[in-house]
Amino acid sequence: MIVNRKTLYRYYLVAVSCTGIILTMWGLVDLSTYQPLLHFFLFIILAGVSASATTSMAVSEQAGVTYLIGPPSA
Repeated sequence: MIVNRKTLYRYYLVAVSCTGIILTMWGLVDLSTYQPLLHFFLFIILAGVSASATTSMAVSEQAGVTYLIGPPSA
């Protein structure tokens, strides 16, 4: 039986989505057992700030790798 690429891609998307949902639910259930809950939330805030800093700050014009999200400035 030959399965076309669209069908395989849909199976892939369903598998990845189900895996993500299962991992998210597992994490939310496990969150209640985490003892210093403040440390967890501070870690999440740090991850968010560091992700936004790496995508919004330009190092220099001579840098080898820079990231830009949004329209390029003229």
